[in-house]
Amino acid sequence: MAGTPKARNLVITSPLMSGKDVTIAQQHLKKNVFKQDFMQGFMIDGQFGPDTGRACKRAKYWLGYALKDQQPTYGPYLAKFLIGSVKLPPDQQKLRDQRLKQQASKPLREKAFDKAVADLGMKESPPNSNRCPISNAWGMAGPWCAMAVSTWYLEAGSKADLGFVLAARTLPTVVFLLVGGIWADRLPRHRVMVASKLYQPNPLIIHVAPPTATATNPCRHLHGRRG
Repeated sequence: MAGTPKARNLVITSPLMSGKDVTIAQQHLKKNVFKQDFMQGFMIDGQFGPDTGRACKRAKYWLGYALKDQQPTYGPYLAKFLIGSVKLPPDQQKLRDQRLKQQASKPLREKAFDKAVADLGMKESPPNSNRCPISNAWGMAGPWCAMAVSTWYLEAGSKADLGFVLAARTLPTVVFLLVGGIWADRLPRHRVMVASKLYQPNPLIIHVAPPTATATNPCRHLHGRRG
């Protein structure tokens, strides 16, 4: 594991803070004694941007930090916890154990929803380009809300769980394509195209939120527009 970063507090600034200490911090967030990838697939680029800031908040949550202390910053104390040179204080360890236990008992849909909430604030770069960390991880640019849902379920559960979700999404499409294709061949093409445009719904994402969740649609906030 890489050495301890220099003792400076890393924060989100403009221009972004960068350097070897940022790279080492990102490496610790990705690979640490807790065996948790707090970077969650984001690139180790040596720049302390919003993605790394979210990784710091994520790490602090799972390391038992109080809510008021879960800031998007990286300092010497967090570094020492991640490399194991300092143990968590008893109160933090207790809170960490509680959060891990609570997470293990949650249904998959609630875990996926939590992943979505954690990504609130993610934006396309450049705007309206359909490019964001999630679409970049999939290696394609396009309407990425479906990619986001799949990513959240993959992060929240197993690959088998994601397979069931994708199957549930794909099967109706295959069935209706077969039926629609038969009717499309028997009707005038112009009328079919006009009717499909008239009755085409706005793109929506339907997610099952936990009973305690708000009515917030994570994808709407992620996209910065309807989607």
